[in-house]
Amino acid sequence: GGHQLTSWRMYHDGRSFRPLQLLTSMFCHRGYRHLSSNLFGLYVFGRAVEEQSGSLGVIFAYLFCGLFANLASKIRLHGHFASLGAS
Repeated sequence: GGHQLTSWRMYHDGRSFRPLQLLTSMFCHRGYRHLSSNLFGLYVFGRAVEEQSGSLGVIFAYLFCGLFANLASKIRLHGHFASLGAS
């Protein structure tokens, strides 16, 4: 068995929250428009970060910023909604 894809989202109302969702929700997207805009931003800005910090710097920045943003939103936002993506 495995988890349903919806379990990767980060819920803000406390239902079904698992700490791993702070990471997995960064890789979920609402649809093609959401995914394509994030890929475009990563292409434009990620290249600049990669020139300065290398490939590992991009990976570190993506994971650090995504985890920090998800943690901040989990602490500050409450209600019946889910977080998706790293943007």
